[in-house]
Amino acid sequence: MRKYQFYCLFVVFVVVDKVRFAESQDCRYVTVPVCREESGPSDTLKGEPGVPGKAGPIGAQGPPGEKGDVGDADALERKFASLIKELNETLHRSTTCRDSSKVGYQTLRSGEKLYCDGGWIVFQRRFNGSVDFSRTWQEYKDGFGDPEGEFWMGLEKLFQMINGRGCRMRVDLWDFDNDHAYAEYSAFSIEDESDFYRLHIAGYSGTAGNAITRSDHTHDGMAFTTKDSDHDLRDSNNCATDVYGISGGWWFRNCQVGKLNAAYGPSTGSWHGNVWHPWKGSSATLKASTMKVRCD
Repeated sequence: MRKYQFYCLFVVFVVVDKVRFAESQDCRYVTVPVCREESGPSDTLKGEPGVPGKAGPIGAQGPPGEKGDVGDADALERKFASLIKELNETLHRSTTCRDSSKVGYQTLRSGEKLYCDGGWIVFQRRFNGSVDFSRTWQEYKDGFGDPEGEFWMGLEKLFQMINGRGCRMRVDLWDFDNDHAYAEYSAFSIEDESDFYRLHIAGYSGTAGNAITRSDHTHDGMAFTTKDSDHDLRDSNNCATDVYGISGGWWFRNCQVGKLNAAYGPSTGSWHGNVWHPWKGSSATLKASTMKVRCD
């Protein structure tokens, strides 16, 4: 019995001694001490993963990164301008005769009618005398007639349509023998009503002769005159009513070399009726006419 007790004490002594040795060597004790210096990858034992600890506080913000290259402001502006131009052109095509090969009136999305002629917008059309063109200022401003027949678009609508856009104007003429001629002007605009829709026109070409900007009697720079609103340069008379018969509204000077809104029908005298002097003279009246614009 004494021998057995002695043996047990010896074993305890040995185990305690090894544990102390292991602690002094930073060892792990499983069945036998395994020291870090002595352990290799193959004999390292891992325990079960522990419960994750609480996240630490957020670290301080790092320094700002390097500044990027400056963008091309001009390129962005050009792209924006291009998009706006494309949008405007799309809207313009949907509300005018541009790029149309159709001849005749067209009804726009708004319900408004335009008379189109191969991409040109017609603002005056006469061919049979069914509409009286001896009208007041307000009527010439607002327009009268019907695009399906004879009509005058209206000075205010014409101004709003072409203002600041860079437009051309063309006149097509037919006499009572159905001969045809035309006059085209590369620059055409009018002022607003406060300046009596004053005409600006230049750049003649065509086959009818130049009856609007002829150097000795140009209509360029003239305000519009009607039977009740006289803005011509003739002091004693109104060119729309009192000189050479009923002449209708026009950009008269003193008084005209060409006029297309006068009383309809065969000539009743020199300068009476619709005439275009450079083509047929002052006594040959015209059967038909169209005045039309086309803008950039």
